[in-house]
Amino acid sequence: MFDPTLDLSSSRLPASRTSQNQTTPRAYRTALAVFLVLTSLTLAASAASAATRMPAKPLDVHVDHSGKPQTGLASFYGTHAAGKTTASGLKLDPGKLTAASKTLPLGATAKVVNRDNGKTAKVVITDRGPAVKSRIIDVSPKAAAKLGMKTTGVSQVKVVPLQTPPRKPLTRTARHQIASAVRRNG
Repeated sequence: MFDPTLDLSSSRLPASRTSQNQTTPRAYRTALAVFLVLTSLTLAASAASAATRMPAKPLDVHVDHSGKPQTGLASFYGTHAAGKTTASGLKLDPGKLTAASKTLPLGATAKVVNRDNGKTAKVVITDRGPAVKSRIIDVSPKAAAKLGMKTTGVSQVKVVPLQTPPRKPLTRTARHQIASAVRRNG
């Protein structure tokens, strides 16, 4: 048991402690140092694991309601994203013709044209992305199959907005309208 009256600054035992089986102040200092090192390592490890659980930085989104076509690289969602909630509040269904865009408004319908082979897919924007800066759109696996880009993974595309929703925040009704557009679209 630790004796609070023990002087830890001196390596000599007090006069009342002369027995050989008593713990020396040096052992107390060593035990205290080990305790402090282990405590700081535990705190550092818990802080590091908390940092990895923090949500990702939001995408830099600038919504464009102009309806101008865009050209650039497209990729498609991996199967790991299936069932996850999208920015529109809907669950991602790999069997639907949906997409993620940083610039098109949620609920917009767009025609995506693969510039390499001419194949097209009509998609509904239900999510924000892609996270890769050089890409303009992420499409669902079904849309990727329709565009003929499942083997390449990334293709040059032209995205033509067909219909954009009005400029207002997403309400419960708007989410239902997006869900109906997704059901109608495929």
